[in-house]
Amino acid sequence: QAWNDSLHETIIDVQQAEGCGLVVKQHFADSPLKKALLTPADWKLMRYCPTPVLLVKTSRPWAGGVILAAIDVGNSDAEHQALHNSIIDHGFDIASLAKAQLHVISAHPSPMLSAADPVFQLKETIEARYREQCKAFQAEFDIDDTHLHIEEGPADVLIPHAAHKWQAAVTI
Repeated sequence: QAWNDSLHETIIDVQQAEGCGLVVKQHFADSPLKKALLTPADWKLMRYCPTPVLLVKTSRPWAGGVILAAIDVGNSDAEHQALHNSIIDHGFDIASLAKAQLHVISAHPSPMLSAADPVFQLKETIEARYREQCKAFQAEFDIDDTHLHIEEGPADVLIPHAAHKWQAAVTI
């Protein structure tokens, strides 16, 4: 047990002392008056903590649930690969801690006849390209077919829909 001058400083000191790669904190809403007068501790934690911070707004237990990781399999440049690695690593870590199942979702675009690349003009060729990229992704991260979901449509619609459908405890 530890305590410093403030909650966010205490959490950061413990994170540094223990070498934690992720901080998970439950969010408690501040009163409007307190929020108007003081900077919320959660904001300070997210600003000053040197590792990723996961703020949780639900009291529903994660144990045995679904952890949903959303990635863009269609982008395989170095920056996206690093982001995919980080998302999947955190997903596996959280799923392991919560004894939950990790599911991975990726959206692919709908066919567009005006697309410059003929691959994106037909649904079949788009799906074939994404499925091929998924095989390499699955081999790299050891994700089986039942835990990988590739669907057509905009990611900003598909991800919340999938999280609701599977009652995901966490979406990364």
